[in-house]
Amino acid sequence: MILEGIAFPLDTLNKNGWGIPSSDADNAISSLKNAVVRVCSRNDPHGCDISEDPKAEIGRVLDAWKDGSNVYTKVEITDSVAAAKVKEGTWQKKWSVYGKAGAINEGWTNGASLKSITLVTNPAWDQSSFDVAASAEDPKLLFFNDFSITASVGNTMDDNNITPPGGAIPAEFEQRMADSQKQIDTLIVERKALAEQVDALTKERDELKTVAASLKEETGKMVSMDEVKQMIAAAKAEDREQQAHEAALVKLTAARAELGLETKAEAYSELSASAIEEAAAEWGQVQISASANQIKYPSTVPANSARLKVFDPFTGGYV
Repeated sequence: MILEGIAFPLDTLNKNGWGIPSSDADNAISSLKNAVVRVCSRNDPHGCDISEDPKAEIGRVLDAWKDGSNVYTKVEITDSVAAAKVKEGTWQKKWSVYGKAGAINEGWTNGASLKSITLVTNPAWDQSSFDVAASAEDPKLLFFNDFSITASVGNTMDDNNITPPGGAIPAEFEQRMADSQKQIDTLIVERKALAEQVDALTKERDELKTVAASLKEETGKMVSMDEVKQMIAAAKAEDREQQAHEAALVKLTAARAELGLETKAEAYSELSASAIEEAAAEWGQVQISASANQIKYPSTVPANSARLKVFDPFTGGYV
């Protein structure tokens, strides 16, 4: 938003008893071109100027020039809230210059150095005022008849009016600060919630790592397919060996029974099926030999007398 109007009249003493003569106009204009635009507390119109409070700055001066007996200025309002206040008419279209002078002789400045132009309600020069020259909604330049803005009542060209450091912040800026604090509080709450989510996710991740490590360990204990095949083959071989062992034991028992000998299976449990097969074959040979030679006990020996025991090399005893 662009504002334009009379900053101050020349050769006119204001309500505070001082003024800027034409002889000091160049100093005032050149310094005004580098000034800022401020708005202070209504109770202390230039408090923020004296303290040069940056929080009260709402814009900057674009240009300043002399036209007749008046010094005009054009400023840009860069603060959106301030622009809205001007547009809505909340703030009166009046302003006031603030600065210092090397000297004041009988109310007239010598070496004026303007620091700011400030929106006020009671300017010291009735002529000083502004109007909107251009805005984003209406970029046309406007032309004015008369303006009424001023330096506010109170001698702001010297240090007689002292305010506490920092000046005062207008109500609208206090509201903005309050709104900003609310946003900060909301962000703090959101940050805390996000931190809790991160902690929960970190805990879940650690648990998943533990489960993955456990699964990896269990996987390492699993038997491969080749090992399964070997186990099946071994089981089948063991089963065949067991069957062969039982069949050989049946043969051995039969061979020894022919000779009237009893066979205890547990006595041959440690022998292989082939060894028992060999033993059965040998006992079969004994049976055949005994039949061929028709072995008979002496006739003098009673039929029911005790029989001579035979050594069994497989069991290590006599039978």
